[in-house]
Amino acid sequence: MAISDTGDERDAVDLPTGIAEEVRDRIMAGALSPGDRLPSEARMAISHGVSRATVREALKQLAAQGILDIRRGSRGGPFVRAPCFVQAARAQASASALLYAAHRVDACQALAARHRLVAACLPLAVRRAEARDLDQLEAGISLQKRAHLPDGAFHDSATRFLRNVVDATGDRLLSSQLAGVLEGLGRLLRNCPLSPRPRVRLIVLHQEMAAALAARDLARLHEDLEVLAEVYADVVQLVRADKSDTSSSVSLRTIQS
Repeated sequence: MAISDTGDERDAVDLPTGIAEEVRDRIMAGALSPGDRLPSEARMAISHGVSRATVREALKQLAAQGILDIRRGSRGGPFVRAPCFVQAARAQASASALLYAAHRVDACQALAARHRLVAACLPLAVRRAEARDLDQLEAGISLQKRAHLPDGAFHDSATRFLRNVVDATGDRLLSSQLAGVLEGLGRLLRNCPLSPRPRVRLIVLHQEMAAALAARDLARLHEDLEVLAEVYADVVQLVRADKSDTSSSVSLRTIQS
C-alpha cells in the first residue's frame, strides 16, 4: 500500500522511516543487491504517493546507516552499498553506547554483560586461535605498557584486547556482532580513572590470558577473565566512592556557608 503525505496510514513524521524500512526489507529479501541503483526520487515519490522531500529524507536515513551510497552527477543516484563488517561494527557500537546511555546502564552492568559475552566465546577461541591472533594480543599489551598513556586510551586498548580474544574464534559473523556490543560497553568504562596499581594488574592479566590462549588452556583462561572482571569492578567502586566523597564535601560546605 502506498503511503500518502496526506493520508492517515501513519503520521507524516514517520513517512521517511517507513519508506526506508521498505527499502531495507527489499535488500534483506534479496530483491536489491549491492551495486543496484534505486529508482529516481521522482519515481519513488509517485510509487509511494509522497513528496520528493519525503523520499529524499528516507534516502538520507539509509545513507547515514551505511545502506546506500548517494552518488552525484549524470550517472548518480542512490545505490545499494556492499556491506562492510567494520562499518557495521562501528555503527553498532555507536548505537549501543547511545542505548546504554539513554537507559542509564551503569558500569557494573556493563562489566557483567561484557564478561558473559567474552566468556561464552572462550571455548571456540581456544580451539581456533592462530598466531596472528596472539600477535594482536601482544601488540595491545605493548601499547598498554607505554608510559603516560591516557586512561581513555588504555581503556580503549583493553576493549580491543577482548575484541581480539573474540576474533580468535575465527567466526567473522560472531566477531562483527559482538564487536559493536563490546565497544559500546567499553565506552561506559573509558571515563573511569586508573591509578598505576590497577593498570599493572590489568596488564599482567592480559599477559596471562594471552599465554593461556597460546597454551589452549581453557580453565586458566576462564580464571584470568574472572579476575579481570574483579579488577574492573574494584576500579568502578573506587570511582563511585570518590564521587560520593566529593558530593558529601560539597554538601558540607554548602551547609557551613
